[in-house]
Amino acid sequence: MKLINSLKFRFSVFTIIAVITPLIIFGFFSFALMKDIMIELSLGQVKDTLEGGYSLIKEQHIQVEAGEKTYSEAVSLVNRNLSGPLKEFRFQAKDNKELSAFLITWV
Repeated sequence: MKLINSLKFRFSVFTIIAVITPLIIFGFFSFALMKDIMIELSLGQVKDTLEGGYSLIKEQHIQVEAGEKTYSEAVSLVNRNLSGPLKEFRFQAKDNKELSAFLITWV
C-alpha cells in the first residue's frame, strides 16, 4: 500500500502514460496517412500500366486497320510486349513417380 501511495510511484505511472499516449496517437495517424499515400501511389502505378497497355493495343489496332500489319502479327506483338517472351523449359521424367513429384512441386 505504501508503494501505491508514494509520490515516486505516481510520478512514474504518470510519466509512462504521458509518454506512451502521444506515441500511440502519433503512430495511429502516421499509419493511416501512410496507408492512404501507398494506396494512391499503387493506384497511380496501375493506372499508368493500364494506359500504356491501352495505347499499345490502340496503336496496333490502327496499324491493322491501315493494312500495315496482319491481325495475328499485332496480337503476337501485343502479347509479347504485355506479358514478355515465352519461357519454355523441358522436363523428361523417367517414370510416373518422378513426374508426379515434379507436378506436385510446380503445380
